[in-house]
Amino acid sequence: MNSNKKRRKEWIIIPIVWVVAIAIIILIISLNSSNKNLSYSELIQNIKDNKAVSVRIDATDSKATVVLKDDKSKQYLVEIPDIEAFTMYVQDAIKSGNTVKVEVQNSSSGQWVGSLFTILFNLFLIIIIIRFMKRMSLNGIDNESQDLEAVKSTVTFADVAGIDSERAELEEFVDFLKDPQKYTKMGASIPKGVLLSGDPGVGKTLIAKAIANEAGVPFFYKNGAEFEQVYVGLGAHRVRQLFSNAKKSAPCIIFIDEIDAVGGKRDDLRNYSQQTLNQILSLMDGINENTGIIIMAATNRPDSLDEALLRPGRFDRKVVVPKPDLNGREAILKVHALNKNFSEDVDFRDLARNTTGFSGAELANILNESAIRASSCNHTMITKDDVDYAFRKICIGISHSGDKDNKTRKLTAYHEAGHTICNFYLNIPIREVSIISAGYAGGYTWNDVKEEEFTTSKGEMMNKLISLFGGQMAEKLIFGDISTGASSDLEQASKIAYSMVTKYGMSDDTIASLSFDTPSFNSIIEKEAYNEVNKLLKQAQKEAHELLVNHEQALEIIAKSLLDNECISGKKVTELLESSDDNSKLNNIKNKV
Repeated sequence: MNSNKKRRKEWIIIPIVWVVAIAIIILIISLNSSNKNLSYSELIQNIKDNKAVSVRIDATDSKATVVLKDDKSKQYLVEIPDIEAFTMYVQDAIKSGNTVKVEVQNSSSGQWVGSLFTILFNLFLIIIIIRFMKRMSLNGIDNESQDLEAVKSTVTFADVAGIDSERAELEEFVDFLKDPQKYTKMGASIPKGVLLSGDPGVGKTLIAKAIANEAGVPFFYKNGAEFEQVYVGLGAHRVRQLFSNAKKSAPCIIFIDEIDAVGGKRDDLRNYSQQTLNQILSLMDGINENTGIIIMAATNRPDSLDEALLRPGRFDRKVVVPKPDLNGREAILKVHALNKNFSEDVDFRDLARNTTGFSGAELANILNESAIRASSCNHTMITKDDVDYAFRKICIGISHSGDKDNKTRKLTAYHEAGHTICNFYLNIPIREVSIISAGYAGGYTWNDVKEEEFTTSKGEMMNKLISLFGGQMAEKLIFGDISTGASSDLEQASKIAYSMVTKYGMSDDTIASLSFDTPSFNSIIEKEAYNEVNKLLKQAQKEAHELLVNHEQALEIIAKSLLDNECISGKKVTELLESSDDNSKLNNIKNKV
């Protein structure tokens, strides 16, 4: 309480000091500005006309301060080119009856006093600034000490779905904290550190909170970025304060989220970050075995961490938290649906099947967007239509109908039809095709997801490349030209082809066995890799064009349907194409479109 009063008093005093300092500066400027300059010739003329009252000469700086009879309140500064000659001229003028008073100073005592005042004033400002910055830093440290108190977690393992295979290992840590003697009797040492790694949104922080709650121990949470400090020593101080508080509350869990912000390889860290990392390493070594303090950390970039952090005795356990599988996604959806009212037509199994690759956070976002949509539409419960809208919004973007001219609509229809035809004949599932703008796209071909796949073959990746070139090749086939609408497709295709060559070794025999992810290669091999990427892209482009030429009538069917309906489902695409015959139907449809 006293410290808060002291801070409030300081926050009142500091602005007052700044106001006074600014006022002094303004006063000095105004005083200096009151002395106006006068040329030497004007001074001679004023003395000659007997208009000068006094002349005070500073022999050191070759300057004179002059007061004239016209306005005795003003002082004029004059540069004197030759003090001796000027002095003799004034003496002759006085002998001739001039009333000017002359005073010669052999030292610039007045200026010395002014300079001393300026130096002292600047020194005063520097001291005030230093004290202010120091006080701000100390206040930050004091506030940090308060922020480093333990928090009570309310998360349970029931709230963390989709980690069935990892759950047994995580529950072991709960047992460590609840009954450490059980392990010490066998001579086992409780792990000091647990590193949770995985993609963003998979639930790493949630897992740490669940362990703390299930074990009934205090939970100390900090983000790695909060240890980042420009001032050397402050980050290390925060680390010491965190560990000190934890020791007083043992058994407990210290959780450092995004530890890569402060625990990266030391060659890549700034000096103050290295000190913080060294402090973490030192304190982890200083924790005695079986004290009941478990340090948990989370990162989505485990490869960027310093090796000293990962050695045994520090982070003894590494738990990879993967994105949930089909059953896991369904379980996560049901957990996040507990506090929401869904209609019976919402099928969580179907939604889980269509969200392959989604993290827990992304799944929660779909249900949240569904609830927002239902509320804005004044629904009494969340319907399947609300869920579909949210899913489309997150995956594709918000659809917005614009006034496209006929040429643009036709171009977009054939472009999306090109993707659709390639997908259909390459056995890539189609969910929806539309020429309505969504997000940044003028139209879209939304592919459905297949069953869970852990690996992808070269053939499947080539099919993806062919599909991406389908839109551009359809434009070329129908209009004899290509547009800028394929820019996103080309970007995706280039990334896939580059990964095939440099990461997965899916090129020809030239560099098939190389992976560019580990060592650095010389320019010759890099050029060879570029040639291989270019070869894959050209091959995919050629095959897309040939496929569309062979199925041009099917292309016309889909384009016509898109122009008529603007949006068609994957089921409708299948019905249209399976009932068509490329050799006998739609001979005149191209001219009609």
